[in-house]
Formats: sequence, structure tokens, C-alpha cells
Amino acid sequence: MTLFGKPIAFWHTPCSALRTGMSAPEPFVNLYVRVTNGCNAGCRFCCNENADKAQGFNLDKFGKVLEEVAASDIRLNRVTLTGGEPSTRPQTVKSIVGLIEKNLRFHFTQVQLHTNGLTAAAKALTALPRIDAVSLSLHHYDAAVLSEIYGSAVPETLLDFPARMKSKINLSCNLIKGYIDTPAEAEKLLGHVASKGFTSVGFAGLMKLNKYAAERYVNPWTMDFDSIRTLVRTEEKSHEGACRCRNFIYTGAECPVGVYIRETIDTGYCASSLLFDGEYLRQGFNSNNIVY
Repeated sequence: MTLFGKPIAFWHTPCSALRTGMSAPEPFVNLYVRVTNGCNAGCRFCCNENADKAQGFNLDKFGKVLEEVAASDIRLNRVTLTGGEPSTRPQTVKSIVGLIEKNLRFHFTQVQLHTNGLTAAAKALTALPRIDAVSLSLHHYDAAVLSEIYGSAVPETLLDFPARMKSKINLSCNLIKGYIDTPAEAEKLLGHVASKGFTSVGFAGLMKLNKYAAERYVNPWTMDFDSIRTLVRTEEKSHEGACRCRNFIYTGAECPVGVYIRETIDTGYCASSLLFDGEYLRQGFNSNNIVY
């Protein structure tokens, strides 16, 4: 199958567990949309650290991308709004969401927002009905330490969301040497977020895209999460040698918390992943793979 006359790579197999006889998934794509390269934080591990912060967003071209996907036999599984920090361009986010809402073909497409939650706009965007899921970065349980990681002041009220909104928020923690780097520290973070009423947390290793990230990398797969007695492992999966994850339930609070541990093995893997970077549609996240 093609988009704009270019062949698109798809998943050949579903995520594997202890399963056999599973058929290949129907052709689908997850579309990542880089709303902006700009960010109000200064995380030293971020791949966006040296990006052009002034880059604009071609909304008309993005609309044509949606039209092309809608006219194809390719299912748009998820649209992820990322950056930079998308909430620094709230009107652009709303315009993107509006274009998705207009096309009935995307009625069942999940729209996800990635944010650090530091702006007032982040909370307002989280409340949008068409934002189905939010991945909110939380790399430490202490606001002062998190401020050090971000290079920007983090308010104590960062996690103050209405109860009705917490169900669509996943808290995403990068494991960083010197911060959250042991099972004991991970358990403290789990206890903190559970006390705030959140029910989904993920842990991942840094992408080794710069010196800081390489030096501070903690492998999530070898960190002994099973030693946390309040964690019950439920499933382990992998996908075509590109990534793998373990799922747990945290039982150390009144309400259980779903927990996943994810390791990216092949950063160049791009099947079923598209990126619109504000100007070009790409297959995956490399610079030499322009589709449109």
C-alpha cells in the first residue's frame, strides 16, 4: 500500500506474548505530529535540545495528509501530538484536533497528547473531549528534583487535575541515573502517583541520542522491578525485535495502578509509524525518509 505514491511499511505481526496462531494485523499506521520544536523546559536528555525552535506548522499540508490517509485502505490507529511541548502552541493543537474531528473516517482514531504539564494550556488541552489520552512526563516524585531535571520550575500543583480527567492520563517516567534508577526509587514514585489518584504509570529508558542520555541511561529491562513486593507481573510482550515491555499491577494503594516497563531495542524501526514534523510526512523518525 502507498501514500502519495510512496510504499508504506507495516507491522507484519502483532505484539507477541505466549501466543501462537495469531494473524497479521490489518494495515494501520500511528501518526506522530510534532506540533513544535519549542519547549518551556530544558531537559538535557531530550533529542529536541538543539532543534530549530522557530519552525512553523503547515496546517494546510497536514490536512492533505489526513485526506490521503482517509482515501486509502490504511487504518489510522492513533494520532500522537508531540513536540517540543505542544501546549506552548495551544491554538495549533486545537486546529489539528479540529481537522481530525471533521473527518468521520477518524471517529475511532485515538488522539493522544504528550506534555510536561507545566503550562496552564496543558491542563486546558487535556480537558478537550477529543483528546482521548494524555502522556504526562513525570521523571521524579519530588517537585524540586523534577525542576532540576527540567531546568525549569515545577509547581507542587503539577498533578492537580480533576478526578474525571485523571482516568485518561498516563504518567511517563524516564529512568535516569542519579534520579529514578533503583526499584526502591521507582516504588516511591508509584506510591506518590497512587496517592494523587492516578491509575497508569510507565517507565522507560532514555534514548541514547546525546552524551548526557548515554551516560545517564538505565536499562528498564535489567532493573529488578520484580523485587518490588507491591508489583504483580501480568504480561510480557515483544515486537519484531524492536521493543519489549512488561506489564504489572501496583497493589500498594487502595486503587490498583497499571504499570508498564518498556525498552526500545531498535530506534530505527519504523513500520506502521508516520511522523508529520510540521512540514514533511515521514516514515519513522529519521531524516532521509520523506513520504510527502
